[in-house]
Amino acid sequence: MHRVITVIISVFIAATATPANAQSPTSLSQARTTDGAVRLPTEGTPVSLSDRSVPLRVPLPEGMQAIVDPATGMIHRAFGRPLRIDGYDAIDDGNVRAAAEAFLRQYRASIGVPPEELRLQRLTRVRDRWYVTWQQVYDGMPVLLSEVELRLFANGNVTAFGANVFPRIQIDARPAISASDAWSSAGQGLAAEQSMRKAALPQPAVLPVKRSGQVDYHLVYPLAVTEEDGRRWRSCVDAATGELLWRYSRSFDAGEEVVAHGGVTLVHPHEAELTDMPFADMFVTVDGHPYVSDRNGHVAPLSGAQGDVAATFAGPWCAVNLVDRENGAFTGTLQTGQQLDLTWDDQNSHRFERILFYHTNRNRRYLKEIDPNFDALDVQMKVEVEFDGQQPNAYSNGDEVHFLAVGDPSMRMAAAPIVLYHELGHSVNTLMYQQLGVNDGMRNMVCQEGTAD
Repeated sequence: MHRVITVIISVFIAATATPANAQSPTSLSQARTTDGAVRLPTEGTPVSLSDRSVPLRVPLPEGMQAIVDPATGMIHRAFGRPLRIDGYDAIDDGNVRAAAEAFLRQYRASIGVPPEELRLQRLTRVRDRWYVTWQQVYDGMPVLLSEVELRLFANGNVTAFGANVFPRIQIDARPAISASDAWSSAGQGLAAEQSMRKAALPQPAVLPVKRSGQVDYHLVYPLAVTEEDGRRWRSCVDAATGELLWRYSRSFDAGEEVVAHGGVTLVHPHEAELTDMPFADMFVTVDGHPYVSDRNGHVAPLSGAQGDVAATFAGPWCAVNLVDRENGAFTGTLQTGQQLDLTWDDQNSHRFERILFYHTNRNRRYLKEIDPNFDALDVQMKVEVEFDGQQPNAYSNGDEVHFLAVGDPSMRMAAAPIVLYHELGHSVNTLMYQQLGVNDGMRNMVCQEGTAD
């Protein structure tokens, strides 16, 4: 017979929140924004081939239409009559890679670069179709912002492809700056950790910059920068001049788009009492042996087990840490033949810990029920809570979510599940894209905010 430990959380969400204001450091140049990003110049958006002012510089397969990149003249997306690959009447898991490579050779003129200049990034199946993506390389270096994408069906049809490539790259591939100079430029204007100054330089890459109807190519160091408060950035520093050409955020704030509702409990906004909910996926030790609570909050030790019981707000899929307060902890004793209620309350925890741990695990469980094969969230999500500070906010780093200045009584973001779910939406975007071969996750800020909501 098993002894059952019931793990219960009393969650009462009492939040009065208004939108947070973004940080506004001093602007460094015209290319810099108030949030610390450095934008790349853009030369228009892709347009339909029917716009005669934008010539297509590669042949378009018969029966297809195209959206053209106005700066390069290459095919941003081609669609229309399905294309066939010579020798492949059907596609399956066994031949899809060979078929995709055959497409690159057969339609090389439309792609614009030879197959040997492309590096496979991902090959993903969704029901009866496959998505195959390559990145362009130049002299062994990745070409940033490049992508060749192919969509194949099981019947052998290729319904669409894109070729965002740069066929006429000319660049001096000799770096001319030191590691110290590169890191200094990468963190310019940010409250960056000083330890990065001693970090080694990563592999250089080619960054295309579109200006006035042409493309300039720069040898850059893509550097990952972390600020003192944990926010992450990717900085591209010119390896010849040390100029910071491009910097984009890899952390996503709750921002002004999010309205955290106040005065709500777990289920209904007019509840007058606390709501007790079971805590799933929590690490619990019994007499030194580790267990994980099930979805009902139960832990079933071996028959006859007894001894000390301990738990914190940690489990296989979430770990909550209070940066500047004492973390919650439970200790108790299990007696043979008895049941122990492991109850979290204000005496052994903070309600922010209870809310964030419960809802982070609930979020993952909900998504797994939609798609059991989705495993990008099968990591321990770290949720950090900082009480002191002047700038209430929340942001996601992919596998981490941070809440800042939650001690401000007018801005209780950590007590509002809507804010946490928004940040976990950013985490899904980042982790899913990384799983599919895009190292920095979803970079498009508009898509990030919309899908996070």
